[in-house]
Amino acid sequence: MEAMSGAYLIVCNPNGKWYVGSSVNVKKRWSEHRYDLNKNQHPNRHLQNAWNKYGASAFSFLLAKRCPPERSALQECEQTIMDMKSDFNIQDVAYNPAGRVVSAATRDKLSVSTKLRIAREGNPMKGKKRPDLAARNRISKPSPERSAAIASQNKKVFGGKPLSAEHKAKIAAALKGKPKSKEHRSALAKAARRRRLLT
Repeated sequence: MEAMSGAYLIVCNPNGKWYVGSSVNVKKRWSEHRYDLNKNQHPNRHLQNAWNKYGASAFSFLLAKRCPPERSALQECEQTIMDMKSDFNIQDVAYNPAGRVVSAATRDKLSVSTKLRIAREGNPMKGKKRPDLAARNRISKPSPERSAAIASQNKKVFGGKPLSAEHKAKIAAALKGKPKSKEHRSALAKAARRRRLLT
């Protein structure tokens, strides 16, 4: 399905206020807005506060105007609607502020604002331990029941037919002296570690 580009509105039905945006893929952008709002992490605090107050069912997502997916066309499209009304938009200039040079005074204001918000709402990471990624990724030894299930599944997939000594010798002779890539050696080492954990 072709992506739909254009300017869109997020309307708060109880108070009639709206947020204006534009995207090369409006449906995807709506999904991103919903995700951030539901997680209470939307960068636009005005919109987030209204979402928290009225709930998701009080909002409508509307396509205001379709336009070509070029940046200038999207910006012009969004600005036209913003000039009429943009209650929730923080900036009065349309489109992505990427590349905008922020003055030292603005940076100071943003810093103070962030510190005040953390003082008021608390640091979301305070008192929490950072996840132990190494422990999470560590291979754990499966239970005897799980080992039996894996062995049973392998028999179904690979037939479970044991190779004769002669057949094994032929395979070994064919592979002897054949150089292995770095990736292959790494995969073999990983498989050996797994086998050691299973025994």
